[in-house]
Amino acid sequence: MSLLTLFALAGLTQAQEYTSRADFLSAAGGEITELTFSDQSAGTIITTQYAGTAGVTFGGSSVMVLSTTAFSDRFGLFCDCKAGVTLTFSSPQTALGVEHPGGMLISLLDASGTILSTTALEGGSGTGYFLGVISATAFSSAVLQDTGDNTLAIDTLLLVTPSDRDGDGVADGADCEPDDANIYP
Repeated sequence: MSLLTLFALAGLTQAQEYTSRADFLSAAGGEITELTFSDQSAGTIITTQYAGTAGVTFGGSSVMVLSTTAFSDRFGLFCDCKAGVTLTFSSPQTALGVEHPGGMLISLLDASGTILSTTALEGGSGTGYFLGVISATAFSSAVLQDTGDNTLAIDTLLLVTPSDRDGDGVADGADCEPDDANIYP
């Protein structure tokens, strides 16, 4: 398993970083929504197109759909931006995965905008790079940034709707109720 423990910065929540898509999917739990952006036309600026279907809006810098062989299915998102792209979720998340060409920095934030964790993966060019993060604390938004030339590219975005096996309205992993026999037999 290519699991790396995220370096702990003072005051930041512990998170786990995955560079293998398969390992991330195995560990993430919950329902996976995969956004490939092939349902949009090249040149489309992405903002609220996935608010209803995936519970995510895109903000910060302008992000547009690009069709190129740099993406595995020829479609992905591109942003010529230093500040990065902010993903805002309609409900708290515990995991996020990104297939991308190049380096990637992911910062997870709570509802007040406080950074919970930050992780980075240096990459090269081309397809096949993956960075996934599973947080011990639910997050409300994420900022994705390029670690190289400030041209962020996202091939596929994996969003994970956390499971709530005990039905208390708090995502599994974010609520620790070891006395709940339905989850912890």
